[in-house]
Amino acid sequence: MVKRLGRRLLGYVARRWKLATASLLASLAGSAAGLIAPLYARNAVNMLVEGSIEHLWFYAVMIVTLTVVQGLLSFATNFLSQYLAQRVVYDLRNEVYRHLQELSLGFYKRVDTGQLVARATSDVEVSSRFIRFTFSGFASAILTLALALYIMVSLNPLLTAYSLAPLPLMFVLVRIFTKKIRAVFERAREVYGQFTSHLTEVIGGLRVVRALNASNYLLSRFLSMNEEYLALTLRAARLRALTWPSVGMLFSLSLLIVLWIGGSMLVRGEIRVGDLVAMSLYVGMMVWPFIALGFFATMYARTVAALSRVFEILDAEP
Repeated sequence: MVKRLGRRLLGYVARRWKLATASLLASLAGSAAGLIAPLYARNAVNMLVEGSIEHLWFYAVMIVTLTVVQGLLSFATNFLSQYLAQRVVYDLRNEVYRHLQELSLGFYKRVDTGQLVARATSDVEVSSRFIRFTFSGFASAILTLALALYIMVSLNPLLTAYSLAPLPLMFVLVRIFTKKIRAVFERAREVYGQFTSHLTEVIGGLRVVRALNASNYLLSRFLSMNEEYLALTLRAARLRALTWPSVGMLFSLSLLIVLWIGGSMLVRGEIRVGDLVAMSLYVGMMVWPFIALGFFATMYARTVAALSRVFEILDAEP
């Protein structure tokens, strides 16, 4: 089911394939520019250690140029990914609205109005945030991770192997987090639809509610649903609070390993100062890809929970 929902969302993105391609290329180019800069910093540091400053200006200009290029490409990526997300949501909302016009009256007797409003608005908007992040953050994170690992191995395979020691535990943490957070998000979307429906019905029939003196009863129902929603959001917050600091701690451990073992290798003359600086920079760059993987897993779980409710409307027979 999860894969099927993902493929259906991808079908909406494919309708805007030119925009998606432009956003993806801008994101990948920006990441590549950021990955080249540490190599120039490595050469500059090695030149300074050797007492040569003849070509230092060239490396300084290249680092500044790459930083500016990365900034411009980042702007283009954010704009294009946002535009793509809004166009996809525009298509999805129109399709949901058209299908609602075709459904029978029996469908509206079975499904609360508030549920339909929540699915056509907030649930659809969840997919917008997911698309925007996928094309602006996740794609560049994958490229950064792959190229950073390749460059690190080319600089010093042994030191790279030591720095990657904490990675298996990170994957375990993200996998456990994704499994737990998905169930929380699915239930949270259901409860959100319930109290949205409750609000719609109460506000629409407020005169009847007051005439029957049912305010206290309906208030207690709303408070019960709101408390459950609060408990679910707090549970999701606790899961994030436990997971991401743990991931950050493991990356700090990875950097410590690089500095400790790399420093020992530097003393023995097995590595140059510039290489150690570059390795430290690349380890720092690998922090974001793993955090992005966690964000992607979280947002994908939330998007699947929301889209299952949206496509339930689209799959309903007229």
